Amino acid sequence: MSPLFGRRVLPAALLPRLVAFHEALIPLESGKEALVEMVPQARYPGRPFPESLRLFIEGLAATAELMPAWRDEALEADWRACDAGIRKARERAEHAAPAAEGRTFEGLLELVQELLDPLEPFERAEERFRELRVRG
Repeated sequence: MSPLFGRRVLPAALLPRLVAFHEALIPLESGKEALVEMVPQARYPGRPFPESLRLFIEGLAATAELMPAWRDEALEADWRACDAGIRKARERAEHAAPAAEGRTFEGLLELVQELLDPLEPFERAEERFRELRVRG
């Protein structure tokens, strides 16, 4: 097969960074899921807000600890954006308890979105890993 049509692969030097990135996503996604579970559904009253918030903050803290493992010059801008996003999400989460009281269903959805918004750079970082692939 011609290299022109070869599969695109991540350079070997970045493979450990990709693995570390995905490992950092595990507690992040777990925390995000706990936060979303706070919102009531048809047959589920929703997870209690204090518990959801605690689990979300724990997920952010665990992800923050894992961040250095995927830091690389080729990913620096995305890494910094993700790091800042974690800090911003933690800051918002630590001040969210009073903001949740008395909110309607729509208000809870807005609060969840406000807490999750700073984490959008993780999607961009994942895209950056794809962009760094070369023809193999």
